[in-house]
Order: sequence, then structure tokens, then C-alpha cells
Amino acid sequence: AIPDRASAVAGGFFYEVTPKTTIAIGDIVKPQSSQTWGLSAGFSYNSTSGLFTLDATKKYQVECDLFTEAQGVIYNVLHGFTDSGGTEITDSARGRIIGHTPDDYYQNYDLCCDETAVAVIDGSSVASFYWKILDINRTNSNAIELDNNSVTGWNSYAATKTRLTIREY
Repeated sequence: AIPDRASAVAGGFFYEVTPKTTIAIGDIVKPQSSQTWGLSAGFSYNSTSGLFTLDATKKYQVECDLFTEAQGVIYNVLHGFTDSGGTEITDSARGRIIGHTPDDYYQNYDLCCDETAVAVIDGSSVASFYWKILDINRTNSNAIELDNNSVTGWNSYAATKTRLTIREY
């Protein structure tokens, strides 16, 4: 049997970064579009600064995937969550993106998502957070860009590759 309602939650889906955005360590990932669902949300998002502000009476589950692209570069990008002061959130796990050289991966460009970043955040102890690039290792200085191309066969809701989902409990 499927229950009528699994839980009373508010949620949001944040996606669509600016195309061809190059990334460096410490950069904030700033989705420009969003959709919300469920109950009225106690959290808010500023797409200019990239800051998510939380309700002190709620708890949050956050997941995000980052997709990147570069030519001729072997790279390893770590992304995750920091509070507004820049400290990595304690109950979080970093996401990792690896890129292979063109010789190893379709002879053209690098695009591989390896791990999803996740966090469980208590709004009473963390008032706000950023989604950030935490570390980058690469074989040369060529730019690594966020990839925001559409996936064919999907509707517009799921078409973007770089995305963050938040659930408020």
C-alpha cells in the first residue's frame, strides 16, 4: 500500500546555472531557477549571492549534483556545503566530480559526475548555507566549466544537469 502522504514537508529544486561559468576553489554555485512544492517553505534562497537562509525551527535534507566540462584536463572537483562564515557543515558529505582526458572519455570533452553531495542541517544551529567548490586538482590550468546543457528526452523540470534539492521537515 502507498500512503496518501509520506510526510508533511516543504521542498525546493534549484537548477540552471549560468552557462560556461568557470569554477575555482571557493566559488559559490548559484542556481538561477527554482521550483518549490509541498507546504509553505520556511527557507529562502538568494540567487544573486547563492545564500540559502533556513528556519531555526526546522531540519533540512539537502542533496546536490554538479556537472563539469573541460578539454584536455584530468581533474577532480570536490563540492559541498558551508555555513555563511565559510565553515564546512558538520553533518555533510562532499560530492566529487572526476574528469578524464579526451583520450579516455569519448575523444572530445570531460563530463562525469561521480558522487552527490549531501547534508542534514538543523536550522537551530546553522542559520544559512552556501553550495561551494571546496577543492580542485587538475593536470593543467585550462578552465573547468559548469555544464548546464539539456538532457534530451526529459521534460524541462529535469533537464538541467547541475541541481540542488532541499527538503524541510
